[in-house]
Amino acid sequence: MDDPNNLKVAVKLVVALVAVGLAHSTRKRGAPNPMAHVVAALVVLNVVLAYAW
Repeated sequence: MDDPNNLKVAVKLVVALVAVGLAHSTRKRGAPNPMAHVVAALVVLNVVLAYAW
């Protein structure tokens, strides 16, 4: 079995941490929160990276 690729793990971890940080920092805003779309896009990007890379 191959060893895990540290670059892939690091990129996915950074994307996940940015998504969690943005979600946590903007949780007190009102209903029309544009950062929610950015967080959703980062989560989708993380899933695509896991599947395609």
